[in-house]
Amino acid sequence: MAYNPNSVVNYTFSFEDFVFTYALAAGTTAADVGKAVELDTSAAGKVKLATDDAAVFGRLETFEDRGNGLLVGAVSRKFRTKLPVKDGLAGNEVPGLGDTVVGAGAGEVKALEDGTSKTPDQNVNTVIEVGTDFVIVEKF
Repeated sequence: MAYNPNSVVNYTFSFEDFVFTYALAAGTTAADVGKAVELDTSAAGKVKLATDDAAVFGRLETFEDRGNGLLVGAVSRKFRTKLPVKDGLAGNEVPGLGDTVVGAGAGEVKALEDGTSKTPDQNVNTVIEVGTDFVIVEKF
């Protein structure tokens, strides 16, 4: 998206007071920065890339390998920015304006739906712009 001084800028807005350091699940890499994460209940203070139908806990902002298997990253808990959309979605899973997104696997997202229709919940998160392979999501 090219900058246009006459348009509204929808991304990226961060809220530094809501960015926290978390341990990352094994297999997370620097290439995963910018993806959706979910809480990993296997250990305290740990996240993993959002799996299919998982609630979006936050967005991975940084990645650091501290050695000896310790991976850490900054996670935005509140944000207004891009999340990658899973390729090849069909029907109600394709996010649209006003939808709520959930994990689609590998840190990508899809629209929240109950199998027959979309079920947006703006108290969770809201899609405010749709791109080719991403959506801009507000999560407050």
